[in-house]
Amino acid sequence: MSRRFLSPTGLLTALLLVTPAAFADNCTNLTGKTQCFAFAYSTGGSNFYRATFGAGGVFTFPDVSGTTGTWSCPGTNFVETNYSFGGFETQQWLAEALPAVKGHGKSISNSYLYSVKKVANSNCAAAAAAARAPGAAQDR
Repeated sequence: MSRRFLSPTGLLTALLLVTPAAFADNCTNLTGKTQCFAFAYSTGGSNFYRATFGAGGVFTFPDVSGTTGTWSCPGTNFVETNYSFGGFETQQWLAEALPAVKGHGKSISNSYLYSVKKVANSNCAAAAAAARAPGAAQDR
């Protein structure tokens, strides 16, 4: 019975092929992307918003006027957002990005909690077209 071992060259090739995937940072890969997210609130409601992760850490909901803030990668495969929803309600969420984004957040202004997760972009089509009442909180 013969045993087969990888030659030193074969082992090095195998390591080079596996290493990039093992250490990829899905958070930094969000740069320049707009994705759809589902939010489920402690107040009982739920809704969808498109979020854009811009270059230089700029974060926004393009369909909600006045929503601006920042995003960052506080650790490999983690994303943190801090923004002013509609220009008046301070929000923050922290999520894993492995590769789907999923986590939890809080309205700093109104003290409700929520879960957040990336979903198919088709979920945001109707939400983008819906008229939002000026001054409505994110959970409305």
